[in-house]
Amino acid sequence: MIAKHPSAIGNIDLGKLTLETGKKDSGNGRVNYFFIWRGEARTVQYNPPHETCSEDLDKGADDLYYNGNGVPCIKVYESTETPSISIAFTSGGQLINFSNELSGPVSRATVQ
Repeated sequence: MIAKHPSAIGNIDLGKLTLETGKKDSGNGRVNYFFIWRGEARTVQYNPPHETCSEDLDKGADDLYYNGNGVPCIKVYESTETPSISIAFTSGGQLINFSNELSGPVSRATVQ
């Protein structure tokens, strides 16, 4: 399906991804099938860094600082991202979910 519909979901080389499959049987003849294609994890550097400010942050974090309103903040300069595509179908062929995370945060950052 992915290779046959490049105009709808993009031109994706599945040969560079690893396929994981699964199914969930509810016991009444209804089965849902899950397919996840994962790429290699890669380190992503954010420029500018991602900043999160919240009272819920761990007050013991090394890089914690407080903004002008006294709210704890932290900046993230890099993270590890794993690109993936997820598709789920019912046994009748109905699409339940489609998620393309191949170009999410990775496309907006510098990949090393």
